[in-house]
Amino acid sequence: MIPSKRPRTCRKPAADSDLFDVLPDDLLIHLLRRLASSASSPSDLLNLLLTCKRLNRLALHPLVLSKAGPKAFAVKTENWCESAHRFLKRCVEAGNSEASYTLGMIRFYCLRNRGSGASLMAKAAIKSHAPALYSL
Repeated sequence: MIPSKRPRTCRKPAADSDLFDVLPDDLLIHLLRRLASSASSPSDLLNLLLTCKRLNRLALHPLVLSKAGPKAFAVKTENWCESAHRFLKRCVEAGNSEASYTLGMIRFYCLRNRGSGASLMAKAAIKSHAPALYSL
């Protein structure tokens, strides 16, 4: 009989530790991707960023940002700020076509940066993003 060994990635939690600490990053990233794609408002992701350092780091992982849905970065005009702009740029850098389209529209129409805005919308259109194709 071969003794069963626990995989090296699993750690036995100490009696006083939080079970959250033993969850592997891959599992949390998978869950955060699902949350980001179904977020109903920006506060869904913002609350994760404020929870703890580990969730902050994982919520800003490119795999999570690439799946963020349009409601995750739907910021009202009066609440627009530099940090919202940076967040959208990070989503674009992660390959999120919805973020490319949204930031492209903001830059093109609101910030009057026609070249950059059209370029971002074209980036989304290349990925067959229907509103971006229509806008162009």
